[in-house]
Amino acid sequence: MDCRTQEALVCQLMRDPTDSYQAAAKALEASVVYDASTAYLPLLFDSRLMEYAADTYAKMGLTHKVELVLRAMSSQDMNIHNVPAICARETNKRKVRLLKTLCAQYFRLFD
Repeated sequence: MDCRTQEALVCQLMRDPTDSYQAAAKALEASVVYDASTAYLPLLFDSRLMEYAADTYAKMGLTHKVELVLRAMSSQDMNIHNVPAICARETNKRKVRLLKTLCAQYFRLFD
């Protein structure tokens, strides 16, 4: 299906996402993508994956995607200097939004 952005975002949901970074990186480097990648980028919550996505998109000359990733990274709630509970709350919000979005797309739930 070539939904590479979705593939990379789902890697964040793994129990240990570090095991999935290689798959996520490969997915982000794909030049052919058939998902609404720009709509999914604000749902990034893993800081390492955000950094990699921004770097990869910059190398590919996709400045609009770089801006979206940087906006997701610079959210006040994702600031690493915040109380951990605030970052955890925002991470959980993004996880729920990602899962609801995927369920709506593939299973016609939450329409």
